[in-house]
Amino acid sequence: MAPRDIFYSILGLMGALISGGLWALFSHGFRSINNAGGLIVFLLLPLLFVIPHTLARRLPLTLVKFLGRLGGYVFFYVYYGLLILIPWIILRISFFFKALAPYKESALSMYAGGAAFLLFLILARGIWDGHHPIVRRVKVETEKSVNDFTIAFVSDIHLGPHIGKNFARQMVRRINHLKPDLVLIGGDIIDGDLNTVLREKSLEGLARFKAPLGTYAVFGNHDHYGQNLRLEGTILKEEGISILHGESEELSNGAVLTGVMDYSYHPDDSFESFPGKFHIVLEHEPVHMKDAARKGADLFLAGHTHGGQFWPNSHFVGKHFPFYFGTKKYGNLTAIVTSGYGAWGACFRNGHKPEIVLIEVNGRMKIE
Repeated sequence: MAPRDIFYSILGLMGALISGGLWALFSHGFRSINNAGGLIVFLLLPLLFVIPHTLARRLPLTLVKFLGRLGGYVFFYVYYGLLILIPWIILRISFFFKALAPYKESALSMYAGGAAFLLFLILARGIWDGHHPIVRRVKVETEKSVNDFTIAFVSDIHLGPHIGKNFARQMVRRINHLKPDLVLIGGDIIDGDLNTVLREKSLEGLARFKAPLGTYAVFGNHDHYGQNLRLEGTILKEEGISILHGESEELSNGAVLTGVMDYSYHPDDSFESFPGKFHIVLEHEPVHMKDAARKGADLFLAGHTHGGQFWPNSHFVGKHFPFYFGTKKYGNLTAIVTSGYGAWGACFRNGHKPEIVLIEVNGRMKIE
């Protein structure tokens, strides 16, 4: 069994245990599910998340896409269901005290109703935010010899079972509407299942960017999970997207763009300095900001973190990557870490919204 299949199978097993606990919780407030049939449905729900990621090659594409989207929402139902279960377990333990025992059934019934309503609100808000990206604008000023230009920067699209060609086309239309001079993609173009992406021809959805200075991308860790970077890069090239895999290229306006290889697979990757040139460093993980500053780079762009994507995951991401979202100065370097445009698991957000970062480069260095 492939590591990816093992990962999703473990998630499915954990999900079944949590979902079984949620059945025990909700059965106090909703008598219609308080039976063996209700328990079986709750135990099987997490399979909706596992199947499209482990059996995609054996199923019709339409079914994979349907289960991929639905299963992603099941994942977040289980995730937040676990957080709701914890106080419920504490509540149940409290009823071992005889003084509280008479209130057990009414309290558990009230908790079940309130928990179901809260879970519905969390899921509804997260799905809404996940499908409504914003445009974050950043101004960068420089005294270096480079013509004024704008950059549209996106990252972490995650094409796969739950996000496909239509999603990519919509992103392209939104970016083209902003009329950028340069489009940059910060990795994790696919979610890891290249086969599903190829079956749907999702990468074709990234065609037709309108950017005079070109469209460039780097690979992320999820692109590596697809196990065929060469094929993915070839198809992207056919769609007008150039992959910078540890390479630098001088743009027609005099700026230099460097694409750093993904840190998870190439931790020792380094890059040159370009004195006198407006130097952009594009990386998937936000790792080489200080190195870029030391080498005189002017703009550092990264993704990977999703800005945490959902609470409380954002808290732990913030511990692992001290600078995990926003805009920050390192000397003369402006570093930008995006929350990403797509999402892992499903188009679900309850932290930083998905975004396109529109960067205006002109004048003297300044951030607004």
